[in-house]
Amino acid sequence: MIIYPKTCENLIGLDCLKKYVEKYKGAEIQLLSHEQIQKKTYDAIKRLKAEVPQLEEVTIHIPYVEDKDDYNFEVLAFSKLEIEKERLKKICEISKELNLKVNLLYHTKWDYESWNSSGAIDRMKELLEIIQNSNVTILIENVYALVERKECAVLKIAKALNNNHLKVCLDICHLHCVANIFNYSLNDYLKLCLNKEDCKKYVKQIHFAGTLNNDGYIDKKTHGRVHDSRKSFEEDYNILKQFGIEDKIIVPEVSEADYFTRKDQIEEIKMLLKKENKKLYKVGMYGGKFMPFHKGHLYCVEQASKMCEKLYVILFVGGEQELEILKTRNEKWLQREDREKHIRKACERFNNVEVVVIDTTKCKNSDGTENWDMETPLVINACGKLDAVFGSEPDYGNYYKRAYPGAEYVQIDVERKNVPISATMIRNMKSIKEREKWII
Repeated sequence: MIIYPKTCENLIGLDCLKKYVEKYKGAEIQLLSHEQIQKKTYDAIKRLKAEVPQLEEVTIHIPYVEDKDDYNFEVLAFSKLEIEKERLKKICEISKELNLKVNLLYHTKWDYESWNSSGAIDRMKELLEIIQNSNVTILIENVYALVERKECAVLKIAKALNNNHLKVCLDICHLHCVANIFNYSLNDYLKLCLNKEDCKKYVKQIHFAGTLNNDGYIDKKTHGRVHDSRKSFEEDYNILKQFGIEDKIIVPEVSEADYFTRKDQIEEIKMLLKKENKKLYKVGMYGGKFMPFHKGHLYCVEQASKMCEKLYVILFVGGEQELEILKTRNEKWLQREDREKHIRKACERFNNVEVVVIDTTKCKNSDGTENWDMETPLVINACGKLDAVFGSEPDYGNYYKRAYPGAEYVQIDVERKNVPISATMIRNMKSIKEREKWII
């Protein structure tokens, strides 16, 4: 979980939020007015960095002025584009000068068709061109609007442009607003407008707060408030889990009774921290041949261990593929004894991980091929009932669903972006020195 507290351009209440900004190394800054916006952006970022030297990322939120849409993207695109280009160039300079990731957030009330037909898409492309070689990202936020009846416009726009420097800020309160406007239940509306794959790919940040009485902007006393019960908090947090975005940046965007003490935002942060400290699964399993056990495997164990009260790392030995490899590569580092020794040593650092060796020599069909279904009882006997099975191969999902009903298949680093290596790549390396960089 990543929590970025929200402050404003004059940093009111930062003293109360500072320990959270230091912990997560990020924050969102709300600009308060349009006057001298370029200078305000620069000054606010620089002041926050001076107050919190650990700061690594900051989101700049557009000014909000009641009954004005001056900083909705569709207005900027056609009336202030050149000014905004200059602001982006300056933000790129600030980002480089202070070694910060900077996210610049815009609202939009238009749907994708309006963006496309009006030329707003092309204007966004012009802005994106400016920030391509920088640590700056543009965020577009969903607002409650009549065009959003059956879609989340910002997700559709981000998907159409498919640019790593354009992401979505998903506002949970605004989802409640639209559902209420069209008399949908929240669950029915979510099914219409969101899907997990797009959310995981395009959402970078979430504005998270309660929407009391579910009346959206009708009464601002009920919009963007601290959740008034654990039940309402859990219901909104489950939206993040449902769409696979609980690991994104969460900004508690809470309207305060007292902005100097930030009491309400701190209460919201404390509720989020309880979720952070709670394990998602009671018992999990991560298994493989591990020929050899490498840094990518260790990364998966580390991530899985954070989600489980108990994680079993299973070394499967005696399988058909293992025997085929050993026929031509009968080397010590591929032998089961050596693999087991290195896995046990690597997993000593995790107090909730147990290494188990399962011999699958007899788990074969009559023709000698592997029979994974015969392995299932051996796993259940070793681990008991599983709540989660972890892996990096999408193709295994159907097998795990059949083998371990009730267990969720959780995929970790499928594209191997965090640790760009595989056991096959290591076995194919000619250089021992290169191989040893990756083996644990």
